[in-house]
Amino acid sequence: MTNNRHNTRQLLAALLLSLTLLTGCASDPYGSDSRSAPSASQTPTATTADQVVRRFAKTYINWNVRTLVPQQRQLATTASGQLRRTLLTTVATLTSSAAPKDGLMFAGRSNRGTIESLQIDPAGRFYLVTHETADLGTIGRQTSYIIYRGVIQKDRGTFKLSQFRAVS
Repeated sequence: MTNNRHNTRQLLAALLLSLTLLTGCASDPYGSDSRSAPSASQTPTATTADQVVRRFAKTYINWNVRTLVPQQRQLATTASGQLRRTLLTTVATLTSSAAPKDGLMFAGRSNRGTIESLQIDPAGRFYLVTHETADLGTIGRQTSYIIYRGVIQKDRGTFKLSQFRAVS
């Protein structure tokens, strides 16, 4: 077990180093854009691409059965294109009359996680590494590192994610 944990850490360290070298920087390339001020709808704590991706990811990976629908709605407000449509479809499905009303499908299920690393390149493509624990109810718990890939771009002065998906 200890050997697997050591190998996983080595793999993650190599991946993070590679991402840093490939992107050419470890800072947010959008953070110094002084041409446009944040819109009134943005909160002061999420004004850079890095901050918006981190907030989105933190919300996306931390949920329980009671928070899932409101969180999907919240995520849709910071998404665009197909990602936004997918999030809104999830909300519609979970709130439809065809959805199980007894909650058995998600009973006791939740997910918790932390962001371990984020690298954004100048074009807005990013890789995000999380450490997550899924509570699968009667099935048990599963802990793993997950790598997400996505794209963030400015849409009318506000950062929006147009892609976000797990690749591992």
